[in-house]
Amino acid sequence: MLNRLKRAFTQNIGLKVMAAFFAVALWLIVMNVDDPTTTRTFTATVTILNDNVLTDQGKYYTVANDDYTVSFRVTAKRSIIEDLSNKDFTATADMNYLTEDNTIPIDIVATSHASAITMSAKTYYISIEIGDTMTERFVINGETTGDPAEGYAVNSVDVTPNVVTVTGPEETVSKIEKVQAVCDVSGLSDDITDTVVLKFLDTKGNKVDTSNLTLNASTVTVTVKMDSTKTVPINVETSGTLPNGLELDEITTSPSEISIKGDASILNDITEITIPSSVINLSTVTADMSTTVDITSYLPDGVTIQNSDDNTQVTISVTLEKEVSQSVSVSTSNLTIRNLSKGLSGTFDESSISVTMNGNETALSSLDSATITGSVDASGLTAGTYNLEVTLSTPDGVTATTVTAKVTIVQEEE
Repeated sequence: MLNRLKRAFTQNIGLKVMAAFFAVALWLIVMNVDDPTTTRTFTATVTILNDNVLTDQGKYYTVANDDYTVSFRVTAKRSIIEDLSNKDFTATADMNYLTEDNTIPIDIVATSHASAITMSAKTYYISIEIGDTMTERFVINGETTGDPAEGYAVNSVDVTPNVVTVTGPEETVSKIEKVQAVCDVSGLSDDITDTVVLKFLDTKGNKVDTSNLTLNASTVTVTVKMDSTKTVPINVETSGTLPNGLELDEITTSPSEISIKGDASILNDITEITIPSSVINLSTVTADMSTTVDITSYLPDGVTIQNSDDNTQVTISVTLEKEVSQSVSVSTSNLTIRNLSKGLSGTFDESSISVTMNGNETALSSLDSATITGSVDASGLTAGTYNLEVTLSTPDGVTATTVTAKVTIVQEEE
């Protein structure tokens, strides 16, 4: 029995070795046909490590084109490849290895089947852009939008906190000109407290993108206090009497009424705003005259102008009955051209202008047209021909109606 087994293993040994070799080769062929080696591209998101290497130096960085991904090739058996996905790989870039051309090598690691795969030997890099960091503090402007309910107006807007600290790329922070906290008061009649998102604006009023900035506060608390409103007429008191021969026609104001705001209990007792007699002394009036006062000087305590943007100047006009008119020719040689831009010169196209003078008979009878001077304002004008309003200097008791003069502006030769 043993001899037969021995002969079975030792007879034709070469053929048996060859058969075994072919059997193994056939197995390998079958295995590779059923589960061949293949290559596939994967993509991973890159995580930046140790970015404090820059931030501790007062620097900031941004990834070029905002591209945090890296694509790479992996080779393995088909069964392994098909079991892999992008989430089976991690990619990191350590800021400690930042190169002179602002790139960082990427370390790609497989978290699954690591021993069964082969990754491309190519070194991948992520590119970054580096700049200086700055910190700036801005006062927050509390503002409102929309129209309150009829009969009401905004009294005050308070912001808490009223200062915001901004840190980030110098090129972005330096663009910020104004920080607003805007509260909508549409239809509002009562005080309101609201949380408002800050708005960052540049010098042109355009919104500044703060996505890459660090803010110590992105929202603030805005408290808006409301007041009642009322529109009342403006009354002018006078002192003294007109000189002999003159009679008062009327005293008017522009505007004739004003909108005010304040607590309802105060406004209920106000029927008009009075400009005191100390402003208009008729004893000094010899012709139609006007003067301008700031109406806020005569408002009762606790009362303000309804809209802070409104003009607070009120023009008081005194008109006399005995006013006469006279047409006067004024030489343009007595007129000057003011505020010409550098490199420009101007001339009057006409030798004189006709001006209608108004005043009492005494003042007009002694008027000498040769002594009348004036000017036109060329602010902001370029080369060309213009009809410009003339500002005239006239004697006391005489006023001039609006008149224009034709002026030609040319570029001076260098």
